[in-house]
Amino acid sequence: TGRIGISLVSSSNNQILNSKASENVDHGIMLFQSNNNVIDGTTANKNANHHPAFNSAGIFLNSSNGNTIQNSIFNENGFRGIDLLFSSTNQIKKNVVKDNDAENGIFLVTSSQNNIQENTLESNLRGIRINDAASLNNEVIKNNFINNAQPSRDKGTGTKFDINNEGNYLTNFDQVGEGCQDNNLN
Repeated sequence: TGRIGISLVSSSNNQILNSKASENVDHGIMLFQSNNNVIDGTTANKNANHHPAFNSAGIFLNSSNGNTIQNSIFNENGFRGIDLLFSSTNQIKKNVVKDNDAENGIFLVTSSQNNIQENTLESNLRGIRINDAASLNNEVIKNNFINNAQPSRDKGTGTKFDINNEGNYLTNFDQVGEGCQDNNLN
């Protein structure tokens, strides 16, 4: 328990394996200008849970590219489970992102060509939010959107929620033709 649990600044080609970064004042894990790292089997829960003034996440990537975040758990964080800002070509797969109900399970701002797949996004305000048109060509496939207030909100450009007839599973959509980009959810 500290301000930030695990922090990489201008540090690349590292592995954070089977670690715990929970109940910190700000982010559980933060990568700043750090590329090609692997975060695997890590738990980052309840970060900034008691400090709503911090706009924090289980894991926050800022200007960090080519990272892999997988097989990890990001639950009950103050605002977001996984947060990407100016971060591209990251692999986000097979994670559980749950009960981040102040905002979003996964949140992208000006972040492009990320592959987000096979995650469970459950009981968040939104499962995933792609916040701006400068977020280009992200792929969001084979995820389970379970009981989120809204499965997604996509303002990105060229976001793919379906590739070769592989989409996402949603517990709360109202028409087959709308799928994850349900027009009445934006």
